[in-house]
Amino acid sequence: MAPAATAKPHNAAHTPGGSSSGSAAAVADFMVPAALGTQTGGSVLQPSSFCGVFGYKPTYNTFNKAGLKPAAESIDTIGLIARSIEDIALLTAVLRMDKPQPLRSLSAAPRIGICRTELWETAQAETKTAVENAAAALSKAGAVVRDITLPDAFIGLPELARGTINHFERAACMTFEWDNNRAALSPQMRRYIENGLKTSRADYVAAWRRVEHARALLPQVFDGLDVLVGPAFPAKRRTGSLRPAIRACRRCGPPCTPRQ
Repeated sequence: MAPAATAKPHNAAHTPGGSSSGSAAAVADFMVPAALGTQTGGSVLQPSSFCGVFGYKPTYNTFNKAGLKPAAESIDTIGLIARSIEDIALLTAVLRMDKPQPLRSLSAAPRIGICRTELWETAQAETKTAVENAAAALSKAGAVVRDITLPDAFIGLPELARGTINHFERAACMTFEWDNNRAALSPQMRRYIENGLKTSRADYVAAWRRVEHARALLPQVFDGLDVLVGPAFPAKRRTGSLRPAIRACRRCGPPCTPRQ
């Protein structure tokens, strides 16, 4: 949870984007053609976005998690980081024990929703401009683009998932480390575990019920749409701690991919 020694390949003075940043930096620096990442909050999407490569956070449990050290078991998702969509598709097929297929051509113009979420106002002007420019470019290229507003059930969901659920499960998953190697844990990790230990089971269950209610509304959100577009992060952060910008839908399990 603490910033690592990994640097952004394009500028060593800038952050590579948080956990799983080693994978993203290695791909961006051509050390490897592709890498795995694990996402509990934004640990595939953010480093991929920061390092200028493709990241894919698939639907929850798309890839078998055997051998993975859990952080928050019901949210943890194995994702992929690569330099092309073709490589992501190939690796997805291989890991799912499926036959690789060429990427399909679109039979109609893609229908794209611009999703600002409740965290839009925390984004810096340059991030908002990037999203707006992407929307304009997609529309000019022939896509059907429209704004969408998430139902009220999504309000507050980011903090419930990143806070209540994540902290409660992290405290459970890190019990051995907490009891035997507490001093070796970063201050951030200790804070997460402490918050989890203070969270009641009732609050945890109530948070999950909120998530499940929002998840049931996803067909309504995607009605008439193929994909949602939004910022992976509120600003072009150079140093310091990181906080994802588009969390609301992500917590409900649909696949996501960033590219900056």
